[in-house]
Amino acid sequence: RDFTFVKNKIFIFFFIFYLFLIFSLIFTDYYLEVSVNIIFFFRFILFAFGLSLFLNSDIKNLKKIYFIFSLSILIIILDGYWQYFFGVNSLGFEKFRPDRISGFFKDDLILGSYLSRLLPLLIGLTLYFKKNRILTISNFFIISGTITLIFLTGERAAFFKTIIFLII
Repeated sequence: RDFTFVKNKIFIFFFIFYLFLIFSLIFTDYYLEVSVNIIFFFRFILFAFGLSLFLNSDIKNLKKIYFIFSLSILIIILDGYWQYFFGVNSLGFEKFRPDRISGFFKDDLILGSYLSRLLPLLIGLTLYFKKNRILTISNFFIISGTITLIFLTGERAAFFKTIIFLII
């Protein structure tokens, strides 16, 4: 019911860009291949502004998301270490390859990539709630465990991406 985001300059810019994409779709030779992608592009714009409105409405929402996010990453990390040391994760999945860890992903070796993409979000949320000492200290251990587990997964690109992020 709150449509104040429509007056936002960023929203207007993205809406004009969306109209430009629709207009250029009319003159393309590849109409059938790209039409579905371009027509439903507005969902990304609405999702970003809807999420922004949700998070700005109440700080308690962001704090709940922070706790759930930290807990889920902690569970993933503990499962990854369990699989590293015992060869089987908590759900009974064995290692797909003896030199790699897959965690909850069974035969997809994407645990390091998954963690390397979530780590910046966790660090950002930790810095946002840095006044709470207990959360900051506990998330320091989670972040350290995440970096170590990314190294142990054997995914070089994910580890390189994590190192670049930490340097920046």
